[in-house]
Amino acid sequence: MKFTLTRRCLVLFIFLNHPTPILPATSNNTYPPSMESEPFLYVLGRKKMSDAQYKCYDRMQQLPPYQGEGPYCNRTWDGWLCWDDTPAGVLSQQYCPDYFPDFDPSEKVTKYCDENGDWYKHPENNRTWSNYTMCNAFTPEKLKNAYVLYYLAIVGHSCQFSPW
Repeated sequence: MKFTLTRRCLVLFIFLNHPTPILPATSNNTYPPSMESEPFLYVLGRKKMSDAQYKCYDRMQQLPPYQGEGPYCNRTWDGWLCWDDTPAGVLSQQYCPDYFPDFDPSEKVTKYCDENGDWYKHPENNRTWSNYTMCNAFTPEKLKNAYVLYYLAIVGHSCQFSPW
């Protein structure tokens, strides 16, 4: 059975469009499962986070006291980002930090200052909470799209230079 160039490229594209995950090599390291493949990136992320925390506390000391009227939420470091004094009833937003490989810095983090001038508390644990859920909400889809584009480029180049 003779395959045409188009049919071969189509078969190659279909084969490459469904990649199988590559299992990480076994090692004696005891990284959490999410860190096994990229420990350096997590160390770098921790360094960035420490630097951001230092800059935040320094900034909080340097800024003048809140000048607005009415209740407000105090400036704070939430563990990942620095938040300025915020008037009551305002939803603050910032871009996601780039500390983690699966965080998308083009997405937004939100933190709500309620009408009483208190930062929103999560109902499950009654602790102040910043909403980071969008930071990695679309990471799998974006990664899949990147793989598809990568494999499409490989297939395109393979078909272009193939003597089939």
